[in-house]
This record gives sequence, structure tokens and C-alpha cells, in this order.
Amino acid sequence: MKTIFFILSLLLPFILNGQSVLDESKYPIIAHGERWIKHGYPDSAFEFAQNILKKQGLDISGKIQAYFIAGKSSFVSGNVDRATPLLQKSLALSKKYNIEPIELRSLLALCSTYADNARDLDSAKLYLNGAKYLAEKLKDTLNLAKYYSYLPNILYYEGESQKALENYYFCELLLKNTNYEEEKANNFANLAHVLFSIYENTEKKEDLEKAQTYYNKAITIFHNLGSRMNEATARNSLAYSYLYSEDIARSAEEIQKCIKIGEELKDTAILLVGYYTLASYYEMNGNAALAKDALTKLLVFLDTQGTAYDFAFMKAEFGNSDSRITKALINSKIGVFSSQVENQQLAKDRLIFIFISIIIGILAIAVFLFFRQRAKLHQKSLENLLQTQEIAYMKARQEGEEDGRHRIARLIHDGVGGLLISAKWNLESALEELPQKETKVAARLNENLQLQEHSYKELRRVVYALEQEEAAWWDDLQKFYQRLTAHGTAKIRFYTYNLDKSVGGATGKEARFIVQEIITNALKHAKASEINVQINQIGDTLGIIIEDNGIGFDSGKVQKGLGFQSIEERCIKLGGSVSFESEKGHGTTVFVDIPIDH
Repeated sequence: MKTIFFILSLLLPFILNGQSVLDESKYPIIAHGERWIKHGYPDSAFEFAQNILKKQGLDISGKIQAYFIAGKSSFVSGNVDRATPLLQKSLALSKKYNIEPIELRSLLALCSTYADNARDLDSAKLYLNGAKYLAEKLKDTLNLAKYYSYLPNILYYEGESQKALENYYFCELLLKNTNYEEEKANNFANLAHVLFSIYENTEKKEDLEKAQTYYNKAITIFHNLGSRMNEATARNSLAYSYLYSEDIARSAEEIQKCIKIGEELKDTAILLVGYYTLASYYEMNGNAALAKDALTKLLVFLDTQGTAYDFAFMKAEFGNSDSRITKALINSKIGVFSSQVENQQLAKDRLIFIFISIIIGILAIAVFLFFRQRAKLHQKSLENLLQTQEIAYMKARQEGEEDGRHRIARLIHDGVGGLLISAKWNLESALEELPQKETKVAARLNENLQLQEHSYKELRRVVYALEQEEAAWWDDLQKFYQRLTAHGTAKIRFYTYNLDKSVGGATGKEARFIVQEIITNALKHAKASEINVQINQIGDTLGIIIEDNGIGFDSGKVQKGLGFQSIEERCIKLGGSVSFESEKGHGTTVFVDIPIDH
């Protein structure tokens, strides 16, 4: 798509030339020929000029006018090599016979031919300077404005975008209070091109918005003047700019308008650019069917109406001017789109098949469930009876367990608890009666008294625990190591995720021991000061990860001690696995995976 825009940006400033005010009675051949060119029929204008040149007894003025129209129409058709010598004849004769209006037009037209695709910019400047001199001499505002419009085209080719922009703005001011509407539109279109070019380098949104504003101004004037070809070309450029501002809907709208104009004018250049741009747009939006349709229409125009300019366009896009190769490349791309359309249709059919299969499956399941439910209704009374008995049994069992825990708690509290309190009182009395000098004995007794106090508190905790529901093993484990952290032994962090009571029984007991053993080894042997413990339940697997910042070890040389063997044996017993990752000076990470039996 960038290639399309590049071609248009080179051709547009010279194709969209407005017409000067001309005395039609004095120069009727130029007036008639330029009307053909203006309405998009340059080939007809060339044929008209050739027929004039064949006439016998043609005066010099008619010959000069015919050379000019033949040259200008050739250039507009894209045949620069044919245009240049014809315009040079027009210039030479108009100079010789001092017909300055045609000389001025010939200079401007030759400037265009030499500037085409930056062919000879130095010669283009010479012709342009000559045109400026004549325009000022004749006080021809329109052609003077053309000078300020053509000059920035050359500056643009030379990479002087900012200078080109200044000249376009000056041309806009020069034409502001005139009736030269078509030349205004040409200048707006050229100005938009340069602004868009600057935007591609700077990516400033304001440059893009200005370019779009000037494109719209040019389109409005071309539309009001009925200059359909110029309007279509400007709309195509505007459509391209909308893609950059991600206004996809407006871009598509402008492309369709461009194609409509091309169809009305039967202009293959407009249609080729329009259909190719449209195909690129649909391809970008993932619509292979419409992209294929656009390329197929493009191929039809190449087959039936292809001109030298059309194939030049395809050469720029596909890299080869041979029409057979160009068509083969387009057919290849159409084939790619066809495959995409077939794949999309297959995917659509597959989705329909899956949907129908799901509906049939749901109906089959519904029928099965209906008959199954009907069979279950016959057993409802028996199931209700069994459920009632089971609920009664569970309730009795629960009440029995609760009564058992309460009874044990009372026995411990009333029996062992009472004895511990009595022992505490006796120790306190002994301490009071002991003489001051027996300090060592007093210290021992006092220490024993503290242990007695701690034992009593622990006993009360056990009694309270018996009175309550049984706590999860990981909660007890976490609380135990929280107490270690509080005493400054080490900083231990616990993280649990998705654990439930299914991780209990023998699995829970063994898991608790494994975690305790790993943390004990980290504190005792690895001299860790920070330990992170993660206990997760993912699906049917209990995952344990324990990281420490201890001294680490060389995992390739370490010998398995009793602690490691004990952990490994317990994991194997549960059907699980254990692995270590460690490096000297960088701590150790232990991974334990244990399957959960529900």
C-alpha cells in the first residue's frame, strides 16, 4: 500500500494541473484539447492534436498549439518520452514567433516532464525559472501561482519538505482572492501530500490531521468543478491517510467512492489503484472473500483494458512489468485468498456440525436423565428411610464424640490440673520459707515453679483444644513456627493455598512430619535465618515447597543422612516424591509432591 501512495504522490502534483485563463478564440486548439484532458480523456486529446498536425496549410499558431496539446496529453497519459520532444517543439516555435502565452505553458509543462520521478531536476528548475519570468511579465497570476506550486514539487524530490511546505502555503495565499478554483484544489492536494510525507517521518498527529483537512478541501473543489478523475485520486490518498489514523470505516468509504468514480469514467488507472487498495484493506481486516473479489476485478481490467500506465503501476507493486508475470502473481494471490475462503467455510461447517452434535447430545442426555429419574422415583420412599437412619446415626456419633471430648477435658482439668495447682502452691510456700542465703536452691525452685506454670498453661490449652473442633494439621504447624519466629529463632513465613479437610488422616500426619523435619534440618544444619514454606493443593496433589537462605550444599556430592532418608521414605510410602535444589552459599529449596486420596 505504501507503494501505491508513493506513485500517486509523484504523479498527482503534475497530473492535477488546472487550466489558465486563455482567449479561446485566439487559441481554440489548446482550449479544446485541454477540455479533453480535464475531463480525463488524454488519449482523445492526443488523437485530436495529431489530426490537426496532419492538415494541409496549417498556420504556425495552429501547429504550435497542436504540438503543445500532443505533448501535454502524452505526459498526462504517462508517456513522458513521447511528451518531451513535442513540448520542446512547442517551446521553440512559440519563442521564435514570440507567442508568449504558449511559451509560458510549454515551459511549465516541460518542467513537469523533467521533474517526473526526479528525472532531471536541474533542467526542471531552468524551465520553471523561465516560466516565472514570463508570468511576472504577463502579470499572469494563475501561472505565477503554478510556479509556486511546481517549485515545492522539485524541493520535495530534493528532500526539502519544509521549504516545499512554505511555497505551497505562499501559493495558497496567492490564490486566496482569485477564482482559480481548480488551481486551488491542485495546491491543496499537493500541500496534503507534503504534510502526509512529513507525518510519516515525525508521526505527529497534527500533521496527519492537517493533511486530511487539505485533502478534504481539494476533494470538495474537484467535486464542485466536476473534475472526477482528480477527485478520485485525492479520495484514494485520503483513504490511505485514514488507515494511519485507524479510522477504518472512513477509509473504506473513500475507497468505495474512488472506485465508483473510476467505474463511471471507465478509467483503468483509478480502478486499478482502487481495487488494489480495497483488496489490501479487506486482507488487513481478515475478509479473504472480499479481498479475492477485489483482486479478481482488478485482473479483469488488466486483461481487457490494460494500458502502459496500468502495467507501470503493477510493476511498481509486483516488481515486474511483464503482463503475463504480473497476472500470474495476482492469480497466485487470488489462490491464497481462495484457500483462506475454503478454510473459513470448512471452519464454519465444522462449527455447525459441532453445534448440531451438541444439541443431539443434550437431547440424548435429557432423555436418559428422564428415564433415570423415573426409575429413581420408585425407590424414593426407601431412600428417605435410609437417609433418616443415617442422619440419626451420624448425629448420635457426633454427640458421642463431643461427650467423650468434654468428659476427657473435665477429667484432665479436675484431676491433673488440680494436682499441678497444688504442686505450684507447695513450691511457692517452700520459696517463701527458704532462707535468703540458699540462693542456688531458690533459683532452682523458682525455675521449677516457672516450668510448673508453663505446664499448667499448656494443660489448659490442651483442655481448650479438646473442647473445640479439631484444628487442621497445617494450622498447628504454622502456629508452632510462628512461636519460633516470635522467640527470634528464625523468620519463618507460611503460605497456604486451596487446602481443605481432604488433606488429612495419615497423609496429613506424614506431611506434617516431613515439613517439621525439613525445617529442623534448615535451622540445625543449614543455619538458616529465613525460611519460606508453601503448602498448596492443586487437583489431587499436595505440593510442598520450602526455601531457606542457609549455607547450602553441592547437590552432586552430598551424602544422604538419616534426616533425608526419613523424608524420602515417608514420601515414597505416600506414593509421592521429593527433590532438592541447592548451591553452596545460596540456600536450599525442597520440592515435595504427595498424591491425595479422597
